[in-house]
Amino acid sequence: MRNKILWRGGLLLSAGVALGMSIGTLLPGDDAYKSLKKLEDAFLVITQRYVEDVDPGLLAETAIEGMLAELDPHSVYIDSEQMRIRVEQGKGRKDRYTILPQSTLELLRAYYRFEHPIHYLFNGRHRGERIHERSIQGLYELARKKAGITRGSI
Repeated sequence: MRNKILWRGGLLLSAGVALGMSIGTLLPGDDAYKSLKKLEDAFLVITQRYVEDVDPGLLAETAIEGMLAELDPHSVYIDSEQMRIRVEQGKGRKDRYTILPQSTLELLRAYYRFEHPIHYLFNGRHRGERIHERSIQGLYELARKKAGITRGSI
């Protein structure tokens, strides 16, 4: 329950962080300023009146993670600090984390800057469509053959 409250509070705060990026240029009468003030009030209520003590740093961190997940849903799958990537419904239909080499992270960043994916990190035939499993298998086979690897086909 506490995590749920922290998550919701973090989501509220994350919207405030997004609105507050240019807080220095906001005037008290602006809609963005009013919205940010509401989020600040929510932050204070959560930190001061919640039944259990709430760590403001943890609440802010959760808010930022929530903001990133909302603005960029792909960022929740890539953990560049621990150099791992989340794979959902992989082999055996299991969710897991796997290692993320620095070279792959750099390629993913370049790809992301070029493609600006919206819903799926790797689009199918049309933007916003999921890439088909057979397409991935075909790309794997092509890369394997180009590398001269004769074993390990799908």
